[in-house]
Amino acid sequence: MTTKTEEIATTGDDEQAPAAATAPAREPRPNKHRAATGTGPQVRVTFTDFDEFMQELIGDATVIEEGIVRAVARSWPETTQYVERELQLIAGYVVRGQVVELVASTARFWSAGESPDEGAANELAEWEETLRTTVEAGGLQLRAGRFGAL
Repeated sequence: MTTKTEEIATTGDDEQAPAAATAPAREPRPNKHRAATGTGPQVRVTFTDFDEFMQELIGDATVIEEGIVRAVARSWPETTQYVERELQLIAGYVVRGQVVELVASTARFWSAGESPDEGAANELAEWEETLRTTVEAGGLQLRAGRFGAL
């Protein structure tokens, strides 16, 4: 037979008051996906602002899986049926099973048969150089490509 004991705390005036009760520890909610596949939830965080992505990248540099950052520059949309195009930088890495990516556009458009506007091309080149130097400074590898669907 077990007996329940109440802890007593003193108030300093020789009075005794019951000690504050502590909440029982909460059990974590089961992750159905993790239980079924043995992996964590499949999540993608997407940035559209280059500077915000770079801040995240710098903060995550020590925990990026396999030290790999992938990046690709492209004109989008990639089909010829559209008259307008924009230059984009797509970059990403994996942290704790979660893809963190950048999809940033220079927001300068041109017709399908023309070359991109010089300002757009220069901005994209600056982003690529900043990404490369930041990745190298963090002891990471910059590789081509992007992470696919989860």
